[in-house]
Amino acid sequence: MGTWDIGPFDNDAAGDLLVLLEEADPAERSEVIREALETAARAGAYLDYDDAAAAVAAAAIVARAGDAEPPVDVAGWPIELPPDLVPLGLNALEHVIGEDSEWRALWAESPEYDAAVAELDRIRTELRQRSA
Repeated sequence: MGTWDIGPFDNDAAGDLLVLLEEADPAERSEVIREALETAARAGAYLDYDDAAAAVAAAAIVARAGDAEPPVDVAGWPIELPPDLVPLGLNALEHVIGEDSEWRALWAESPEYDAAVAELDRIRTELRQRSA
């Protein structure tokens, strides 16, 4: 697990997602986010850690879209996120924390499990506020 902290961008999979976003045509950036969220939301029997971590990062971007303080330096990137990404982000995060998730299994072995889940809950709360 290429992870160095509990934040949504503190792992290799999130870094890969950010590179994809930076290199994507601005008109395609929302589709990069959608793909990361759909991969987790539609996971079959087991959600791979990298897919889960990318979905967490994507959900964090959706949760903070348009905020004065984005979660990472995406403020300079033109990125239009359709509102349907909010419920998709919530759905993806349900799979990330679910029983059949490698993300959950790996964090459960860590003394930082409660903090990691709290970070996930913070993102879910922000997404719920966006959907209200």
